[in-house]
Amino acid sequence: MKTAESKDTLTETKAQVSEMADKAKAQAAETTAAVKAKTQAVVAEVSEDVKEVKAAAAEKIDVIIEETNEEVSELKAKADAKLQGMFNKKPEVSEEAE
Repeated sequence: MKTAESKDTLTETKAQVSEMADKAKAQAAETTAAVKAKTQAVVAEVSEDVKEVKAAAAEKIDVIIEETNEEVSELKAKADAKLQGMFNKKPEVSEEAE
């Protein structure tokens, strides 16, 4: 009788362990799916943030380039005017030399 009871207990225990394993697998699958979904959401959000930062940086760079070009043009114009003034100046001849 004990052998039959032991077999029944063993069979019942195997069934319980199998059921627990199935529940654990299902829970692991749910957790994996939740983590994957959350990860994808975070990646999408970060990707959008990166796009915004890149766009803002590009705009700032464009402004800096434009301002630098304007400054260079102004400096060039001043330098050209100075050089032109230097070349257009007639050497002063002193009255004593004449």
